[in-house]
Amino acid sequence: MPSSRVRIKALDYVIFFFAVLIIGLISAQTYIGGGGTPEIAITGADGQWIYPLDSEATVHVPGPLGDTVVAIRDGAVEVLS
Repeated sequence: MPSSRVRIKALDYVIFFFAVLIIGLISAQTYIGGGGTPEIAITGADGQWIYPLDSEATVHVPGPLGDTVVAIRDGAVEVLS
């Protein structure tokens, strides 16, 4: 049975290096760079609102089927109706 051997060339190493570098940079930006306050984006028929999750709020969002009531408290979001 003949041996099928694949030769790795210099360009293969360069491509592999850049792929690992890009994955590392994206991971670092995702896990290290995002040190801000978590937020919730609420989108309705009249626009979009952004609230920090460390706030306490009850938001009425108008939509095509009526108002949707969203409660923000204790770092969580709950749709009440």
